[in-house]
Amino acid sequence: MRSGRLAVAALAVVAVGLLLAGCRDGDPDAERSAAAAPSADEAEAAPVASEGCGDRGPAPGSSDRRLVTAGTEREYRRHVPAGYDPATPAPLVVDLHGLTMSASLEAALTGMEALADEEGFLVVTPQGLGDIPFWNYVSAGIADDDVSFLGALVAQVGADLCVDTSRVYATGISNGGLMSSALACRLPQVFAAVAPVAGVTFLDGCEDGPPVPYQATYGTADDVLPYGGGLGAQLQGFLSANPLDASAASAGDQQDQISAIAFPPVDDTLARWAARNGCADDPVEERVSPEVVRRSWPGCDDEAEVVLYLVEGGGHTWPGTPLLGGRGGQGDGGGGGADPAAGGLASVAGRTTDDISATELAWAFFERHRLDP
Repeated sequence: MRSGRLAVAALAVVAVGLLLAGCRDGDPDAERSAAAAPSADEAEAAPVASEGCGDRGPAPGSSDRRLVTAGTEREYRRHVPAGYDPATPAPLVVDLHGLTMSASLEAALTGMEALADEEGFLVVTPQGLGDIPFWNYVSAGIADDDVSFLGALVAQVGADLCVDTSRVYATGISNGGLMSSALACRLPQVFAAVAPVAGVTFLDGCEDGPPVPYQATYGTADDVLPYGGGLGAQLQGFLSANPLDASAASAGDQQDQISAIAFPPVDDTLARWAARNGCADDPVEERVSPEVVRRSWPGCDDEAEVVLYLVEGGGHTWPGTPLLGGRGGQGDGGGGGADPAAGGLASVAGRTTDDISATELAWAFFERHRLDP
């Protein structure tokens, strides 16, 4: 069991992968199981050590690194937490930026590395490709296969560091959230749980896959990837004017594909994840704060939870981030104003609550789940 930036585009962190039609099948039948919050015995379950475990290891801290996969050099940021023991397998969190963003901006947005120092887990924050960086989350043939890249990245980190391979997780914002959703679908034998923010999807072909613990955080006033479905007008305009892979597809072809994008409502997507995981049809709701509701689907197979934190009036943003000044990051009297490092990010993010921390919620969710070795 498993115990379980920048301009209008900056937070346009979109579902770009859908522009690149076609899916790559993963291995939905790979052996894998999910578990709920660990019991006392499960909490002590033996970790599964990667080949990088040994007597010596790197000094703690963040570094920029490279990996060549499928003939392409890729970049990523790696964080080794304070107190890292090269002989003790540690959990690994893959943190994925949004459209136009950088790995360094994602690290600043989420604060995942600071939490890793407190909790003792490893973090990798990879960089997407392109003049407008993005993740090809459907693994189409006209672009690099980012599903395979991220699988190779996890393997490389496991070869370099001491990773508990039963505790590898993914999160990310918008296009990064969509990518993390795709990893749950395509690589369920690698990722023990995912926690996307402001970007959720359920890919064709995922219906019959094994249960995957899935936690989403979303704002009802998101106007980039709207909660009610569709594609925000500003984002659609940006994508129409900025082909993501002009060498592979004509502007006309990309425009046709953009116009055809029709994201379903977030509720519908979460219901599909609940169905995949064998959960009850009707979710249970509880109010977490005056502006946050937690919705969960009970009775899931292998206790593979499906959870949604719904931020009423929340925008296309990362709840709790200090980079956007906390709640009301657009100057409505909340928070202290956005950090200049955020650039144009704050102008498109919308309301950012500080009632919850998407970073802390993700880690708390991850702690409850692990893969069956």
